[in-house]
Parts: sequence; structure tokens; C-alpha cells
Amino acid sequence: MADGPLGGEAGGERALRLFLARAASLSREQVLALGEAVASLVAEGADRERTTKGYLFAWYEGPRLSDAESRAFGDYFQEVMASLALAVSGTDPHMLVPDRRAKGGLTDSIKQLFLPYQQRNELGEFAVRILETSVAPAETRPIIVAAWNAGCAVWMRGRIPHEIEDALTAPWRRAVGDLPS
Repeated sequence: MADGPLGGEAGGERALRLFLARAASLSREQVLALGEAVASLVAEGADRERTTKGYLFAWYEGPRLSDAESRAFGDYFQEVMASLALAVSGTDPHMLVPDRRAKGGLTDSIKQLFLPYQQRNELGEFAVRILETSVAPAETRPIIVAAWNAGCAVWMRGRIPHEIEDALTAPWRRAVGDLPS
């Protein structure tokens, strides 16, 4: 059940915020090492399907999320991307997303009613563009997967099997160290 702005369970909100703060404080080298860790784990025999895809695309173990949790989970993805972008560029993607509340009017009310996902997704889109530019020519997909899977392990801590949590966090642990607790 979602309980805070990030949708974590009771006590989980702090862990999510710590993870986002840690991701935002990574060095460029650590961010690049996330992608390298994915490649080396696959080369060492890790399950390619699961190691190279984000949680919910290759990983099915875990709780069913309510609609509110699903929305919060999507928002959390945007925040993970924003943290990575801030880490590698010093630019906060939140500053680039237009404030939809400030505009008002009938058109904006209709957009908010029918296009909330598009507005939510803008932060992630800006963040990914910043990340791509900042780590070029490195490929961003493995970096994103490694950070997202680690963030999901924090989100789902205690709700997924321990061996799945270990697999989700393996690239992060190899590149950065232990997850914040």
C-alpha cells in the first residue's frame, strides 16, 4: 500500500529517499561503472535476460501493485532517472520540467485530466536526455537498468525473494557498493 509521495511501505519512504540521494551523489565514473557491471556480470554467466532488463520487464516475482502503487512506482522511476542525470551533469532535471500547476485554464485542466502520465513522464524524458549527453559515447541502457533494478530492490525490500533482490542489486553492488539502508 502506498503511504508516502514515493509510494513506499511504512518505513520504506526513508530508504527510497536515501537511495535517490545516493544515486544523485554518484561520480560520473560510478555511473559508467553501473553499465560496465551489467556487461561483466553477463560475461561471467549471469542470466542475460534478467540482468539486461529492468524490473517488471524480466522479473515477475513480487507483489501485485495497486493502481496507486503503480503510479507511485512510475513516478519513482522518473526520480531515479533524475538522480542519475544530476549525478553526471550537475543539472537538476526538475528545473527543466514546466510547472503544470502554474498555467491553469481549460486546456491545461483537460490535459491534466486526460494526460497525467505524459506530464509525469516529462521528468524522466529530460533526465534520460541529460544522462545520454553526459555519458556519451557510453550506452545508457545498461546504466539505467542497473540503477532501476537496484532502486526496485529498495522499493520491494522484504516483498521479493532474497535471491531476486541479490540479483537486482548485483550491478550496483559491484560498481558502487552496498545500497543505503
